[in-house]
Amino acid sequence: MQAASLWAQTGPAGTGALHFSGFGTVGLTHTAAPPAWGFLRTLDQRSNSGGLRGDTDSRLGLQLNYAPNSAFEFVGQALIANREPSASASDAIEWAFAAYRPNGATTLRLGRLNFDEFLMSDYRNVGFAYLAARPPVEYYGSIPSSLDGVDATRTWDTGSALWRAKVFIGRLKEAGAVLDPGYGFSVTREADGLTLRAGWARARFTNITPQLQAAVAALNEVAALPVPGLAAQANQLTHRLDYEGTRLNYTTLGLAYEAGAWQWSAEATVVSESPLFSARAGYALLGRSFGPVTVYGIVSGIASTPALLAAPPWGPELAPLIGPLQAAAAQALADGATDAANRLLRQHTLAVGLRWNLQPRLALKLQLDDVTIADHGGSLWSAGSAAAAHARVATVLLDFIF
Repeated sequence: MQAASLWAQTGPAGTGALHFSGFGTVGLTHTAAPPAWGFLRTLDQRSNSGGLRGDTDSRLGLQLNYAPNSAFEFVGQALIANREPSASASDAIEWAFAAYRPNGATTLRLGRLNFDEFLMSDYRNVGFAYLAARPPVEYYGSIPSSLDGVDATRTWDTGSALWRAKVFIGRLKEAGAVLDPGYGFSVTREADGLTLRAGWARARFTNITPQLQAAVAALNEVAALPVPGLAAQANQLTHRLDYEGTRLNYTTLGLAYEAGAWQWSAEATVVSESPLFSARAGYALLGRSFGPVTVYGIVSGIASTPALLAAPPWGPELAPLIGPLQAAAAQALADGATDAANRLLRQHTLAVGLRWNLQPRLALKLQLDDVTIADHGGSLWSAGSAAAAHARVATVLLDFIF
């Protein structure tokens, strides 16, 4: 694992030459869930209706590194993967940055970078670099995918441990939403097989989706009607849906440990300062190797904190004022806006799996996920309904690097 992670983070060993490398996954998933529910690896994937699929985990990454000398390096990485139809062509560019190393301890990077707040930030798309079939969905499925900006890293060795501190600032992107500015830091300590990481970041939403923009505009029209209490009800829904300008704080802790045939890791994150996005997420993984085969188990979960809202009864209240047809449209707006406001992140997963290193650059993985979704908690799913649900996801895939 360590060798694969190192491959994902570093450039060519020499200078003055163009270095090409790549990674990929070919996989199948089968989802047994309520009708129309579709399993998503991340929220920026295309909607689906579940069943047997080959596009959930399958992807291909291509990377170019060029280091004209020991101080400068240019890196580009493109990822061909399942993305939602509204994704732009530029979303396929995962990395596109220039790095400057004035000395062996300091690195400055400018361009499109990874959002480096989590243990797998550098290599979460490189399936060969981690044990499980995929990073836990409850933890990695909804975090920002890229950073357009600048970061600075300083490393130092205390003799007993290697330390790394990083600061960054730039524009973040998360499932079609833009967060700008985003800024933060992380501190990592590595010693004797144990990696510890802590980080903090803040970002501000600069947009909401076109669908939510239309809903907010309609709610504002309803709020202007001269009916007692109507404005308060509409404004409550608007407050939950219109998160433009909202600031998010990410506080993260993570650890990973390898000792002989055993390896384990855990991460926890608190996202705060927004009624819609306040959440706590975490996971723990334990694996045991038997030669080229490793068996593992994972427990993961996420829970967002806002209380559920009840749809206001606008149809009967507004019918005498605006007529039955428009009152029915207002009630449909109330029901739809309430449903959107109540789409929360509340689920947990128990998973078991097996990884078999077939060759030094090829691994077979089998994994079974047992997922429990609470009432209104299916926001990580495609077409998830408001009802509580239970699902199982079976995965078989091949991870490779070249």
